[in-house]
Amino acid sequence: MAAGVDPGTRWGTSIVGTANRTLRRNASITRGDSNGNDLFDPMVEWSGVPNGRLDDLGRHGMSEAP
Repeated sequence: MAAGVDPGTRWGTSIVGTANRTLRRNASITRGDSNGNDLFDPMVEWSGVPNGRLDDLGRHGMSEAP
């Protein structure tokens, strides 16, 4: 979905989506998508985990400095 578009019940799939899941940025992603007009696909930059998981909260896992 592009910026300003209502995705309905969720973005993405049941495994990597925003309904009843927590998205975590993949460690290989060092910059966010700056194009607000392209479609948002969570599987490109994110992994999905069950809601309520707090392990690794605040960690990204990058091996190099930004």
